[in-house]
Order: sequence, then C-alpha cells, then structure tokens
Amino acid sequence: MKYFLSLSFLLLFFASLAQNGFVFIADVKSDSIQLKWTPKNLASLYSIWENGASIEITDISSISKQSIQIEPIAAHLKKFDKVQFEKENALIEQLLNAKAKTDKEKKFAFALLMIESSVSKKMNVASAQMISLPNNFSGTISCSITVKEIPTQTTSFDTKTNSIYPDIETAKISVDQKKIANLEWDAAALDKNYLGFIIERKIEDSLYITLSREPYIHFTTSAEKETKLAAYRDESVKQGKRYIYRITAINYFGQKTGVSKEMSVYVPLLVNAQLNINSITAKENKRILSCEVAIENKDVPLHLDKLVLLRSKQKDAEFLEIAFEKKSINDSIIELIVTSELESGDAFYYQLIGISKDNDSVKSPVNYFFTLDQQAPQMATDLKGKVDSLGIARITWQNPRDKDIQGYKIFRSNSLKEEFVQLNSSFVKSAAFFDTLNLNSLTNEIYYFVVAVDENFNNSPPSDTLELLKPDTIAPVPAIIEELILSKKGIEIKWQNAKNTDKTIQYLYRISEAKTDSLLIKNESISYFDSLVNFGEMNSYFIKTVDLSKNSSKSNSKGLIYEPGFRPALLNVKPKLSENKKSVLLSWDSPKSEVFQYFVYKKKNDGKFLLVKTIETTVKNEFLDAEVNISNNYEYVIQYQTKEGVRSLKHAGVKIRM
Repeated sequence: MKYFLSLSFLLLFFASLAQNGFVFIADVKSDSIQLKWTPKNLASLYSIWENGASIEITDISSISKQSIQIEPIAAHLKKFDKVQFEKENALIEQLLNAKAKTDKEKKFAFALLMIESSVSKKMNVASAQMISLPNNFSGTISCSITVKEIPTQTTSFDTKTNSIYPDIETAKISVDQKKIANLEWDAAALDKNYLGFIIERKIEDSLYITLSREPYIHFTTSAEKETKLAAYRDESVKQGKRYIYRITAINYFGQKTGVSKEMSVYVPLLVNAQLNINSITAKENKRILSCEVAIENKDVPLHLDKLVLLRSKQKDAEFLEIAFEKKSINDSIIELIVTSELESGDAFYYQLIGISKDNDSVKSPVNYFFTLDQQAPQMATDLKGKVDSLGIARITWQNPRDKDIQGYKIFRSNSLKEEFVQLNSSFVKSAAFFDTLNLNSLTNEIYYFVVAVDENFNNSPPSDTLELLKPDTIAPVPAIIEELILSKKGIEIKWQNAKNTDKTIQYLYRISEAKTDSLLIKNESISYFDSLVNFGEMNSYFIKTVDLSKNSSKSNSKGLIYEPGFRPALLNVKPKLSENKKSVLLSWDSPKSEVFQYFVYKKKNDGKFLLVKTIETTVKNEFLDAEVNISNNYEYVIQYQTKEGVRSLKHAGVKIRM
C-alpha cells in the first residue's frame, strides 16, 4: 500500500503511546453508530488478537446493557471471505508473523496495519477494531472494553448528536514552471477527523476519476521540515487542457466524509523548441541574423505563436524590442533582417524570444555583434609588484592612452618556459591586481603580464613580463639522531647536523611520561649529556630546527628507558625534636618515582645502623620515633623502594642529640 511514508516514520509510529490500552472513538448517525477501539501499542493489539475481548455497552438512561464478544483473531478472520479481504488478511498475517522477529520489523508491520485501519473500514472490521450497531439508544451510552491482562477502559458517547465532519476549505491549486498541477491544503487542521484523502480529477464535463489506487496520507518525518500543508503533484496533465479537481477526506472509520470545493486549472501550451542565433552578418546597413528553431519533442506540436527580437548596448542593461523582416530558409532555419542606422559602427547584444498563444516563452542565448574598431589598443606599461609574507602578490601598471579600454586580462606562470594562464574570468577594471600564491613550492620566481581589452574586445599586445620573488617558506633540513648511550649519571644523545644554507637554531626535546622538556643547544653541537633524565621511564628525544623565517623541521625520534638499577637518594631529610622532648620527628621531600615502601634506619651513639621501621604508605612524608632516650646521639637514614623492587641510594645520615 503506497502511503508516501518513509521507513523512519513507520518505525516511530505510535512510539509515544507507551501504556497498554485502547483509544475509543464513535461515529454517530441517527440510525446507526460505529464504535472503534484503536490499540495504544503493539502489545495491546496482540493481546486482543490472542485472547479476544468483551465489549459492554450500557444505555445510561434505561440502564439496559448489551455485551458483545470479540473472538481471537484466528476465529475472527474465518468470518470474512479470503478473496474479498485478501489485502487485509495479508497485513494481519504479516504482523502475526512479525511477533517472533525483531522490534524494528514488528513496529513496521504494526504501523502499516494502523495506517490502513485509519482509512479502511474493511481493515477496521477484519482486525477486530470496530463494530456497527443500530442507533436505538435513548441518550448517552457507556462503552467499556475488557481484554485479558489490560485494565478495563470505559468511555461515554452521546447517541443523539450526530458526528460532524468538516469540509476541506483550505484547498488550492496552481501550475508550476514545469507545467505540473500542484494541489495544497491544510492537512494539520483536519487530523482530528481525517488521516487519508482521495484526489479526483476530470476534464471539464467528463466524469471524475481517482488519481491513485490508495488514499493519500500526509506525514513528515523527523528528518524533514515540519509543514502543515499537504501537497500533491499531478504530473499526468497535458498542455492546452483545463482540469477540475476535488479532494475527499476519509475519516478514521474508512468513510468518505469531508470534501473540498472544485478547483479548476488550465495547463498552458509550452513552446516546444529551443532557439539559437547561429550567426550575424553585416551587408551595408542590414544586419542578417541566421536563427535556428530546434523542435525538442517531435511528437508534440511546435506551439510557437510569434517571435520577438530584442537588442541592447550592454549585456546586463535593458533589452528593447526591434522590428525585423522574416525569411524562412528551411524547416528549422530562419533569417531575421534588421535595419541599422549606420553601415558600420554599431555594437549590440541580440536575443530572440519565442512565445506560445498561452504566453509561454523560450529565449535564445545572447549573441554579440559589432562592426567598428578593429584596431587593437596599446599595451599596458610600467608593471610593478611585490609578494608579502602571506603570499599576497600586488601588481600595478600604467594604463594605455586608449579611451575605450573595457578592462584587463592578467596572466601568470611559474616559469618563462611554461605556458602563461589567465587568472581572471571577468575584466579587471582598475590598474591593479591582487593574487594569492602558494609559498610552499620549489620555485621562488613568479611571472606576470597584462593584456588590455577595448569595448569591441580587441586585445592589446602583451605587456612586458614582470618577475617577482616569493618569500621563503621552505622548512630547513632536519638533523638526524644517531645514538642514545646509557650511563649511571644519565643519557648521552648523539646526532648528525644537516647542511642548511639558511641560518638556523636547534632545540633538543625530551619527552617522558610526565612532561616534555626543551633544551637549547648550539648549532655546531653534535651531542648532549642529559643528567636530569627520568628514572624508570621511557625518555624520547628529537631535535627541532628553525630558520629565520620561522620555518621548522623535526628530526627522527629515539627513545631509551633509563633504568640504572637504583633511584636517587631522598632529599631534605630533616630530624626535629618534638615539643615534649621525648621523640624525634623525621620529614623528607617526596621523590619523583612512585614509592612502594620506605625503610627507616637508626644508629645510637657509636652503634650500627638498624632497620627500625618499614612504612608501607605515607601521606605527609613523616615518621615519629618515640624510642629515644635523653643524653644520647641519634643518626637516621631513610631509603625507599619502588613497586618494581628498585631501591634508592642512601643519603648522608642526619643527626640529632636528645
């Protein structure tokens, strides 16, 4: 079923109706009433199809009740002829088969069935969503639906007030430039009553025909610009015919209800040809235009009612109609003869227009013709220029003395041995030109010359060639790092310097896990000893070479893990007596390496150092030793160990007397 919908919309259809249940609506007439219950989601539809439902209708005034049982879908479908309900059965079967498939496939099948139910009475009945009853009620009725595992829902309706469906009052029609009929109407204002529309057309006094087999449904997806207007394009219209259209709305019970007014449109005859002015020649004071009328579609009449010839002094100025004599040469070639006020000296733009009896028109391309001033202007002189650091070239010259200079053409080449290329597509009006150059090229020279053009498009001889030099943007040749040598005191880096013609400065960079350090080195240096290397980490080095124009290059990179088997000793280890003079507080600076354990050694007077404490973790880098006695000398050494098991060197002992 063709609904003009995208897949993305179908998958989002009813996504906002998350709770199980049904939406009750009624179509009330004086002699009948139709009740419809639309499932809020797929689970609700599956539930009524599997378990059936009980519809209970209570006439509130008479307190009479009637109960209607809806059978499960398998038994329900047996009531309908398979041939007459072939499409309905297929959509229901598709949704039943989708139950074991993906959510995307189930939502797709559910959306198709719900949309079909919104425009088809047969689908409403076949899918167990609607019943029709005689309207013999006394007033307001209460309708409830009970389905297994879904709370009972109840809605009231006034059976003495007939349902009202509005007409389509906003419809209008037009014909676009391609002569296609376009219908528009405000579908958003009608969506409470209608989802589908039937488009019908007739030719004057003939009978209406339906333009599509299925109803037109107006939707926009989240990827489209939201619009309230529905639009239908009828591309099957023919030229020279008047068509009458009407739109009929289909309510949610599948009934044709609201209708638009009749809309009439005439599709005009189009000129079935392309026009071209092939050539213009001069003979005394006559200008002879050889024009071609090329038929586009041989199966369609030409529809060329008249020709209009226009002329102008300037291409962008107003064109005025001029008189001509017409002479047919053959089926496609005609000559138009125009009388000129002068035998020579005229210069005009010409254009031919063909018009149909319905005022459709086609235009030929503009053709320029002149008969005066075949003498070339003098050349431009005194070319000067300069290229700045951004690659902007400014070129100036001296204008020739000719009074009818229309503009200038600018030509450029990278070499005098190469062909020059014109840079401007429209004439340069002043005696100056700006050009943007790529400075990252192998050649520093650039060449220009200028050609003057007069109002009759005569070209002057080329000016003298101007040579300009581009600023330096070429990066210097980088150094090459050859070797990294490990020692207990650090890493020695050796490299080979490049031979650059420009003056350069070199920077040595060290990259570790924590940071990047820059070390300025002399240009003639070929090695550097790094004593501030990071223990236990990968230390990578590269050299950056910078010239005076700030162009830079980067050498290769080499790296080495600095692991001498030890870590530096702790710094700033300080002992301090506590306030009560009964203990010693030791403090120290955190090392760069991550510490797993600290080992505190102590010596009393002239004794030996003994391990007195192993500290697993510490926040303040402090240790309080309470095992001390007055009138004694104490000396401390603290050593640390990383989680890899590497120990630090021992610092010089720190002493304190109690």
